Amino acid sequence: MIETTRLDVAGVVAAAVECRRVADRAEAELLVVAVRWADLHTVGPGADGGADGGADNGAAGAAAGFGVGRDLVGAQRLVPLAGAGTPLVAEFAPGELGAALGITSHAAACLVGDSLELRHRLPRLWAAVHAGRLQAWRARKVAQTTVCLSVQAAGFVDAQVAPVAHKVGLSRVLRLVEVAMRRYDPDL
Repeated sequence: MIETTRLDVAGVVAAAVECRRVADRAEAELLVVAVRWADLHTVGPGADGGADGGADNGAAGAAAGFGVGRDLVGAQRLVPLAGAGTPLVAEFAPGELGAALGITSHAAACLVGDSLELRHRLPRLWAAVHAGRLQAWRARKVAQTTVCLSVQAAGFVDAQVAPVAHKVGLSRVLRLVEVAMRRYDPDL
C-alpha cells in the first residue's frame, strides 16, 4: 500500500497516475491470459493463436473428445464466445477460469469472449491495448458491440475506431457499429 500521508498534491497526483498505469497494464495482461486460456480450450479457426488456424470444428472437436454439433450425454460442447471467425471454446472453460479469479462464470465468459473478439476480429484495438495507447475496458466495450457483426463489418469498425478509441465515447462507437451494420450486414 502506498503511504500517502507525506505526499503533497503533486505527489498524490503522481501516485494516482502510477496506480492507473499499473492497473491498465494488468488489465491488458489479463486479456492475454484470458485468450491463452481460450487457446488451451479451443478447437477451430485460430486454435493455434493465429488469425485462422483453418481447423475443421467438427472433425477436430470430435478428435479432441468434444461434442460438436450434437448433444452427447456428458460431453462438453464447444461454444462460440465471440463473433464469426473466432475459435469455439469448451463450454466449461470460462467457469474454471472464473472460479480461479473469483468472478462469475458469465463474467469469465465475457472476459474470454472479449479477448477472442479483440485478438481475432479487432487486431488494431488489440495492438493499441498492448501498446498502452488504449485502456482494456474501452477495447472490451467495442468488442462487445461487434460480436454480432460479420468479419468485414468488424474489420470496418476496427479500422474506424482504433485511431480514436482512446478519446471517443461509447455512443460514437455505437454509431460506427450501426454504419458497419448498414454497409456490410443490412439483414441485421
